[in-house]
Formats: sequence, C-alpha cells, structure tokens
Amino acid sequence: MSQTYHVDVLCNKLNTSLYILKRIKATSNTATTKSTHFAVFETHIRYGIAIWGGTSQGNLHRILRLQKQAMRILNCLGPRDTCRRSFTDLRIMTVISLYVQEVILHVDGKNLPRSADLHDYRTRHAADYHLTLYQKKPSYAGQKLFNLLPAEMKILTGKKLKKSSTEWFTSRPFDTLEEYLYWKDLKKNFHFNFITNH
Repeated sequence: MSQTYHVDVLCNKLNTSLYILKRIKATSNTATTKSTHFAVFETHIRYGIAIWGGTSQGNLHRILRLQKQAMRILNCLGPRDTCRRSFTDLRIMTVISLYVQEVILHVDGKNLPRSADLHDYRTRHAADYHLTLYQKKPSYAGQKLFNLLPAEMKILTGKKLKKSSTEWFTSRPFDTLEEYLYWKDLKKNFHFNFITNH
C-alpha cells in the first residue's frame, strides 16, 4: 500500500470523524467532545504514523487541514480563525508533532544510537536532509529527529521521555517538519526581534 493511498483512506475516515465531532459538540460540552476527538479522530492519525508519516509534506498538510477543522469544532472557531492557539490550549499535537514523537519513541524503545551530529543537516544541507528523511525507515528518521530535541530531554528514556516530549510538543504546534528542524533558530530570531522591538 502506497503512503498516498493510505492518506487517502485516512482522510475519508477523518472526514467521517469530523461529522461525529460536530454531532457530539452540538449536544455536549467541550470536554466530552475532546475525549471523542482522541477516541475517533486522533486514534486514526496515530495508527501506523511511524511508517506513513514519512510521506510528502503535501499529504501531511492534507491531514493537518482536517485537524484544524477539528480544532474549529472543539473551540467553536470560524473558518478564518487561526487554530494554532487551540492546539496549545487543548493540548493536542499536530500530525507533524505526532510523527516526530512517534519515531523518536521508536528509537528509544529499540535502544538505537541517538547521538549523530546534525550540524551540517541543519545548515548547508538542510534541504538534502529533508528529501532523504522521507525515504528512510522510522529508525533512521527517529535518530536524526531525536538529536534536535532540547538537551534536557535527550538524557531521558522510556516513560519520562514520552511524558516530557508530550508536554513539549503540545506547547509547540508545528505546522511543517521544517518548523521542527529549525525550531532553535526560530526561537533565537523571536528572542532577538522581541529585544530589538521593545
């Protein structure tokens, strides 16, 4: 089964789940709808994501668009309202974050090496890294993506790593893989702009 075919099937399931969420939201509160979201929506995204999550950015964006529709239902947002804050407030991870966390935990569970030097990938050869990453198995992707985690998280394993990474990713709703690859640079730029503008 091709990754695109899997995403096609997944999108159909998610559209059905969106209908369920709308019905639940109309007759209950946000907490109940959120629980339903995890049960009938996110569970479909999580299934096999370590494998199909290495698909094209276009396919991932298709899933993300449906996730944003779910956020609008949960928070009663309009079609033009931004959903980024909703992911954080509801502590729900984007498909990008779900994929990155899953392959990282895969590497941790297999006790694979996790200390490759990514300096060149994040600078001169970032584009090449992005292209080849999607063609590699979860163990390869997980090793590379693990090394971009904050230093304090790299020493964690097992349940502690899962808990800490969940906290970290739910506070950072990444829209693209590039946002994760360059999150440290984006953080520095934000800090610099904040200082120079205040």
